[in-house]
This record gives sequence, structure tokens and C-alpha cells, in this order.
Amino acid sequence: VKYLCSAAGASPSGQTVRLTCPATCGAWEARSGLYHDLPTDGTSADCKQFIAAGYEDDLCYEEEAADLVKRDAWWHYADAVVNENIAGWRVMAGYNETYVQTMMVKKWYDGMSQGCAFFTSPFEWTSPWFPSIFVDQCNPDDHYLFGRRSVRPFCPVTCGCTSRMKALYKGNGYNWTSLLGLATQCSKCCWSEPGEQVTLSTGLVDTCISRALGAGYLASLNKTT
Repeated sequence: VKYLCSAAGASPSGQTVRLTCPATCGAWEARSGLYHDLPTDGTSADCKQFIAAGYEDDLCYEEEAADLVKRDAWWHYADAVVNENIAGWRVMAGYNETYVQTMMVKKWYDGMSQGCAFFTSPFEWTSPWFPSIFVDQCNPDDHYLFGRRSVRPFCPVTCGCTSRMKALYKGNGYNWTSLLGLATQCSKCCWSEPGEQVTLSTGLVDTCISRALGAGYLASLNKTT
């Protein structure tokens, strides 16, 4: 059943599994690798409340590529992007299946093996027949993601949660809220300052740094991009 969680958004089987098995498909967790998280994909809108709570408590860390590529969730996300786009890639390639498999599918999986470093800039989908398409998988507002989940939950530093997104919103007087967390796919800790106390969804108050130390993630919090 799990493999159907990454089926294309229009797949009836994928929609059914995502609707009836939200926990199995990762609809309640931002780092689960579920790409198809829209109601039109079969994922219930009610799942967003669990995602919001997760953004409130997340430590805002990203793993090194060597660790990230060991996670099933990372490849679950990779598979879902392929399944969603493969029909369009075939059109772009003029139905040249060799081109599709080598210049699109393989290129995508090779990039994913680089971890978050793969997403420092938009990815270029080339075609022998059409102009290239550039997709920013870091940006949940990118046109080609159609409102689906980006890689920011996996790569919050690379994808700008601790830098440009934090500067954009805090610079305009916005404090982090669960709605902003859902919209930007950035956790509360990503916008906190060193030593700042943060209220968790449980009501407990702690600093992101002390929690990161306990979890062994301080190095990733100190990264900048």
C-alpha cells in the first residue's frame, strides 16, 4: 500500500490510499516525504492541523546528504515527483523514452542523491523540442508545484527558512504563526533568535538551541545559506 502514497495526484488508487491511510502516507508529518498533500490528491485538509503543530515544534535542522539519502522519506518524495511529472516529461521529450529515462528520471534521482545541496538553485528540465523548464522545488509557491509540498521541511536552511524567508516576514513585522508556518513550510524555530524562548504546541517553553543540543542537531542550526 505504501508505494501508492507516491502515485500521481490524478491516480484513483493513489487518491484512495492517501484518503484512507493518511498516517501511512505521512499526511500528518511535514518530513514524511508526502508530496501529494492536497485535497485534490486525496489528502484530507484536516491533516493540516497536525502539520501545523509539527512546524511549531520542529527543530529547524537539515541533515547532511550522507544521512538524508538513507531516509525512506527522502526517496518517497523523489518517487512522487517522478510519478507526478513523468507524463509531462514524455511530452517534452517527444516520447523518446531513452531521453526520458536518462535526461529526466536519472538526472532527478542523481540530483536527489546530493541531498539538500541539489536545491540551491532551481532545477532545469531540458527538452530536445521545447524550451527548458526551471522548477524551484524549494519554493511551495513555485508554479510547477501546484501548491504541493516542497523540500523545505527537509532543507529549511538551504531553502531559505532561516535567511530570506525569516528576513522577509520578520522585516515586515510578522511574527511566526501556524498559518505562516503552513504557507511558508518553515518551522517556528527557523525564525527564532539564539537563546530566544519558544512556546511549543504542548505549551512548554524552551529554546531551540537547547533542544537542538539535546538532539545533536546544533551543527545544522549554525549553517547559513
